[in-house]
Amino acid sequence: MVVANNLDAINKLGQLMTSGNTSKKENKLAVGQKKVASDDAASLTLTENLRQKMKVAQGADDIVAENILASESNYMDITKADEMIRQANSKILDQADDAMKVQADQSTISVMELLR
Repeated sequence: MVVANNLDAINKLGQLMTSGNTSKKENKLAVGQKKVASDDAASLTLTENLRQKMKVAQGADDIVAENILASESNYMDITKADEMIRQANSKILDQADDAMKVQADQSTISVMELLR
């Protein structure tokens, strides 16, 4: 609102200055108001730039949070797969142990039959 009022005043004084009906005092006033208006516009531009940067930073934070969740999910999947591999390996070794015991029992039975 202040910027709009300053811009209106600048436009009016600019018209007076170009018409040649102004005094030095009015010219100084016009220059001062132009400076205030340009400072206000610059601060608004700076504020808008900061807001945009904040939105970008917030978007980056959202992406980081999403990536962390995805990483945690991948870690859990890998941990579960590792545990499943360990269980499968254990079952295979147990079955191999049982097969070796059965085979050893059969060979002792065969030797005993030969000795009879």
